[in-house]
This record gives sequence, C-alpha cells and structure tokens, in this order.
Amino acid sequence: FGLVPPSGSPPVMACSVLVEGHDVAGEARPYAVYRLLVVEDGREWRIRRRWNDLRILVADLNEKHGKELRESGVTIPKFSSHGFRLAHQMLELKFLNSRAAAMQSLLHAYISALPISLLSSTGPEPLLCFLSADLPDAGVQPTPAATPRATVSAAAGWGGVDELLSIPEGGLAQAATRALSERSDDDARLPSPPKVAPPTAPVKGVLVAEAAPAPALAIWLIWSAVVLVPVLALAARQML
Repeated sequence: FGLVPPSGSPPVMACSVLVEGHDVAGEARPYAVYRLLVVEDGREWRIRRRWNDLRILVADLNEKHGKELRESGVTIPKFSSHGFRLAHQMLELKFLNSRAAAMQSLLHAYISALPISLLSSTGPEPLLCFLSADLPDAGVQPTPAATPRATVSAAAGWGGVDELLSIPEGGLAQAATRALSERSDDDARLPSPPKVAPPTAPVKGVLVAEAAPAPALAIWLIWSAVVLVPVLALAARQML
C-alpha cells in the first residue's frame, strides 16, 4: 500500500509497505507468519513478521514516540494484541486475513505519521528495526505469549527494549526466546524449596478430637464445678 499524492505534488512518504499474505509455520505448535513487501526509491525487499513482533513495535512507538504520533494528526488504528479465540481458530483463513488487513492499516498509519527512510536509516528506531532488510525472518521463530516488554526486561533481567533493539543479528522473536531460555537456566540452578508433607486426612470411622476454643473450655470447667461436683458428692454419701 502507499499514499497516492495529487498530480504535481511531492511524495507523501519515502517508503511503502504491503502485507502480501500469510503462512502457517511450525509443526508441533503451528503459528502464523505474515509476509511484507517494503518498497523505497525503486528498491524493494521482503520480510516476515509475527503478530507478536507487531505488538512489540506498537509498545515501543507508544512509549518513545507517543507525542509525535498524537501531534501528527494521523488517526492510528486501535491495536488488539490478543485474539479471544480457541487455538485452532487462530489459524482460520478469515481470522488471518483480518489480522493482515489490520497490520497493513497500522503500518500505513505509522509511516504516514512518522517520517522514515530505511535507505538512509532515518526515522524511529523501532520502525526501522521492524522493516529492516537485515532481519528478513525475525518473525519465523515462536515468541512468548506474555507481554514482550515485561518478558524481556523483568523476567529475563535485560536492560529493556533499547538493549533488545541493539542486537546486531537475529530478530525480536529470537532475542525474546533466548532471554527466556537463559532465565530458565538460572532458575534451574536455584535450590529447590523444602518439601512440606501434605496434611494427613482423617481415617473413615475414626473420630478426630479437635482442641476446644478457650471460652468453651472455661464454660465447661465452671459448669463441672457447679453441677457435677455436688452431684458426685451426694451420690458418694448415699453409697456409704
């Protein structure tokens, strides 16, 4: 897609992006990958991204370039990070087509609102990283289902998205997956918590005595002293 300027006017944007389609990858745990065509100044390249990669982009742009987006006057479509559907429904053709259209609309809005040129490496860094030809297959590896920012910075102990974007090789998905793997290795080296024996269930047919509350015990002792003791004493005298 791309904006078509009126005749005689300069181009509205330096580059354009077209979401060409989608594929289903992975055998044990299938997931969707979206194919993107990026064009700038007569040059073009193709990249593949997952929905989680787009979610990282949205979070980064909102955090680092939120003011620019608001002041641009461009309406940014609402982004839905999750689809409330069953696992097999996430790969239905209609659903994937709707996500591809949503991805295209969102990228169109971002490129319209934020001046960017990939050939000269100018523009918002998160958008440059997302559309980079140096990371053609960043979306082909499974990515965590949790929020990527929290997963990378909190769970893995990284310095945040800035450090993630500075990785020279591999993609956003590979970085997040590697961070989770490293954290899992650290957790495996921690000492195991002490095991606590489960409470023993009472045996059927056997009464289990429970400690009486303090007020009830006091009342029972007073009642014994006032009633039982005189009765027992009277019975003892009658037996003599």
